[in-house]
Amino acid sequence: MQLGIVTYQIAADLDLTSLIELCQQTHMAGFELRTTHAHGVEPTLSRAERAAVREQIADSGVLLWGLGSVCEYDSPDAAVVKRNIDETARFVELARDLGARGVKVRPNRLHEQQGVAVAGMPGRDRDQPRDKVFKWHRGRWTEPGIGGHVTPIFPAMIDWHRADADAFWGPSIHWNTHLNVWVMLLNRAKDKDWAQEGIYISFNRSLSDPAGWTKPVKILDAGELEKSRWYPQVVGTDAAKRETDKLAGKTARLFVAGLSKWEIIFLRPGEQHTQEQ
Repeated sequence: MQLGIVTYQIAADLDLTSLIELCQQTHMAGFELRTTHAHGVEPTLSRAERAAVREQIADSGVLLWGLGSVCEYDSPDAAVVKRNIDETARFVELARDLGARGVKVRPNRLHEQQGVAVAGMPGRDRDQPRDKVFKWHRGRWTEPGIGGHVTPIFPAMIDWHRADADAFWGPSIHWNTHLNVWVMLLNRAKDKDWAQEGIYISFNRSLSDPAGWTKPVKILDAGELEKSRWYPQVVGTDAAKRETDKLAGKTARLFVAGLSKWEIIFLRPGEQHTQEQ
């Protein structure tokens, strides 16, 4: 058995020459060069620089086992995965030029329970709700309301803990009598500090079918909102029909952060709206 070293933490501050000397002195057979560390071996190296690095390592008698990228394949967003595939390809080319045996990538995080999830209970249990609420998980209402697992209807596209987080959150729902569907409004955060990307809308004919929500579509960009840009909500305005934030018709008010600057009009497929209406 032979031992090697990964530059992560243990040797992150060593340049390539010092790293090689350390391996020779401690009889380490090889090393993995993790990206962003002091060794400076990155896909940005020129062809001449790559040749020099390859020669230096070959002459040392220490094996360049592999390159440690930070490419991640765990995002539910196909575009993010594609960017990581492209970055991995650059590391593979570098590994080929240096004579390394491989490139490390990582799944990194489990996104399964990040995002907008749902819980529900029968209406008959509203007066006695204890232990009657269940969460939607893997196609069934089987998980307890407290402590149970969830399967998000809109999973986080990029993990909430990352600086470039991308996720829907803060939904509000009402029954729309003109469309005869449930309507959901959502925020979309574009980083870990909840910076607003825009307001989105989704539709569903039945709350009992969490998989029935349509793909969210943007209706307002963050640039059209005031400083306080969160918590979109539709509020019905027909007092005779007892409309509220849970019941609205064709025409209602759109609130964001408790303030309304917009009238929102819901149209059926093929229906036209004119100013006279």
